[in-house]
Amino acid sequence: MVRDVRLGKLFAAICAALMLSSPAIAKTVAYPPVSFVGQTYDFYKKEKIALGWALYFAPRGQNPDRADQAIIVNYFDADDGKGHPISVEGIARAMAEQDKEKGATLLPSFATPDALNPGKYSFFVPVYYLYPADKNGDIWISKVSQFGDTVVGMLYKQQVYGADSAAIAAAVKGWLLQNLRTYGAALGNLSAPPKPAPGD
Repeated sequence: MVRDVRLGKLFAAICAALMLSSPAIAKTVAYPPVSFVGQTYDFYKKEKIALGWALYFAPRGQNPDRADQAIIVNYFDADDGKGHPISVEGIARAMAEQDKEKGATLLPSFATPDALNPGKYSFFVPVYYLYPADKNGDIWISKVSQFGDTVVGMLYKQQVYGADSAAIAAAVKGWLLQNLRTYGAALGNLSAPPKPAPGD
């Protein structure tokens, strides 16, 4: 990931704010479904987070609490509340640091030219968690990019299963080897749903 010492203070502020996200849930408003790798994901929840809002999508016809896949779209405010503008790279760094502090294994993060925004870059943060007590693990592929004047984080979650830590880790590796290129490319080409309007 491109390093820029000028983003140090912004990174720290964003990281701290992300860890203090609020559980408040907004009133339900219909948002269009998301098509991703041959599957339709339907909106089911909007939630206030630190520095913005999140929309949650689950595979059509599945219970969101039991689905093996999910898509989350985070819309960030223009600044961190202290006058520091929020940037694509700053959010990507903060997300990676937050995952690391929660015990995730971080895979190499990277930036690519943003196919949807010529002249700009998208930052990708792939990580995974192992939950041996639950006999499963979560793989997260996150893309942070600029849509208009808004920084947006788009996260895809894939759950895998195994009898113990070694088996779950093997399932993670197998899924990544088979799917990371396809799902990463699909995430790179995925446009964010319309930005929530104030009061929605």
